[in-house]
Formats: sequence, C-alpha cells, structure tokens
Amino acid sequence: MSEKPATDEEDTRYRSVVDNVIDGIITIDETGRIESFNPAASSIFGYANDEVIGHNVKC
Repeated sequence: MSEKPATDEEDTRYRSVVDNVIDGIITIDETGRIESFNPAASSIFGYANDEVIGHNVKC
C-alpha cells in the first residue's frame, strides 16, 4: 500500500489535535526511536520533549 504525503494543512491539523488532547501520545519509528512526544505525555512522564526525541523506547 502506498501512502500519499501529507499536505501542510493536514500536518497542521494533525499537530493541533495531538498537541491539545489530554491523552499522552508518543509516536515511534520502526526501530523504536521516539519521533514525537506531545505535551500531555510530557506531563504524564515528567520528561521534556527535547529529552526524549530521538531516544529508543527500549533503553
């Protein structure tokens, strides 16, 4: 299955939702590296975004 690239408007809408929900959302890539960490996740886990982005969830 081929995925089409997100438009800027779709990306903005996605970020707006993820950044404003009360649930912690963490996205990881196929190797387990954290790609995004929303503000709720930061509050729940006590880590700032820049402390976790790029780190592996297994370590």
